[in-house]
Amino acid sequence: MSIGERTVRLWSVRERKEIRQWAGLSASAPWFLAGGKVVALSYSPVVRLWETSTGRPLPSFVGNRGAITGIAVSSQSSLFASASYMDQTVVVWDTERLLRRKAFSEALEPPCWEFLWNGLAAEYVDQDAFMLLAAYPRQTVAELKRRIALGKVMSAEVLPLIGKLGDDDFTVRQAAHKRIEEIGVVAIPFLKRFLEGCPDAETRLRAERLLKTIELDRPGEERRAKNAYRLLEELARHPGEYPWVLPAQKVLKSLIPPAAGTP
Repeated sequence: MSIGERTVRLWSVRERKEIRQWAGLSASAPWFLAGGKVVALSYSPVVRLWETSTGRPLPSFVGNRGAITGIAVSSQSSLFASASYMDQTVVVWDTERLLRRKAFSEALEPPCWEFLWNGLAAEYVDQDAFMLLAAYPRQTVAELKRRIALGKVMSAEVLPLIGKLGDDDFTVRQAAHKRIEEIGVVAIPFLKRFLEGCPDAETRLRAERLLKTIELDRPGEERRAKNAYRLLEELARHPGEYPWVLPAQKVLKSLIPPAAGTP
């Protein structure tokens, strides 16, 4: 593995030549599973697999909840163990079972994608997480498109919910409060607009408290929006024959670029 150029190269010792490479990667040193049939790399808690003979991706997976800090491969069986110092866990895996559960994959398993998506909100986004999402362009573009559409649906839901903050029924108020909190930063401009013309002191107090709670998460959400936009820009710049380029460009056109000063 070449750390500087973020490339894993597979060599034939007998033929003294390179037979395969995986570019744009960095993580742990690679290791071989299933008698050399599979090459594996770990990035944080995500373990990525490729078929050695073809280079095709196999399903990625997550077991540990913290970054993987150690790997042990059994020489007597198909088992291997991943350990995390961060969460003090050791997970034992059966390679043969992992390989049987799904054919070749061009998508990260949902827990893997969700972990990387959440990482986009971090104050210092790991470039490896960014590159790993970019390595699965079809899935990433489809997921970003879905989440943007979901945000628009939630926007339409916010105003009726805010109106229920002043309802006489406590359970109705609580349900509206909980749902607005779940919607998060999408509700911020609606709450601010509501507060500008809210005459009722008690309802105003509820809305102000709710706004304050949501705004605590705002910096992370803004960072995620900025990084997601940057990710789409990267994927939209790929050569036009790739099937994810046009969807990425369409999603970009539907968005307002994040302000340059956004953290």
